[in-house]
Amino acid sequence: MKKHIFIPLFALWASLGMSQTIPKSFTIANNNHPEKEAYYIQQIEKANMENYRLKSKDVVLKFENGFTCTMLSAKTLFTNGFQVNPANYPEEFPKDFSLPSMRILDDGTLYALYKPKGKFH
Repeated sequence: MKKHIFIPLFALWASLGMSQTIPKSFTIANNNHPEKEAYYIQQIEKANMENYRLKSKDVVLKFENGFTCTMLSAKTLFTNGFQVNPANYPEEFPKDFSLPSMRILDDGTLYALYKPKGKFH
């Protein structure tokens, strides 16, 4: 049986005092439910996805809801006139970091699903 660690993003970032995802700073593609795209965008913007943004590279996150979300790089945002400081973002994630699978629940809660490393009994 696979085990996952579920972290509600709103709770994580709210506890750290962080803000929300920069509006229009990401794209949605391969959406199996285009009728829900506005809802997905709204929920992603409510959460703070900035920890998944890199300085110079776009980051593609897979959502179990049937779409991908590309977080545009901080440099791309800055070049396009967004009020961001690319120096506040890392060039890459730590070597032992794996991007989570994401999920938006019906109530709007956004979860990051991390696969734990090592064996669990």
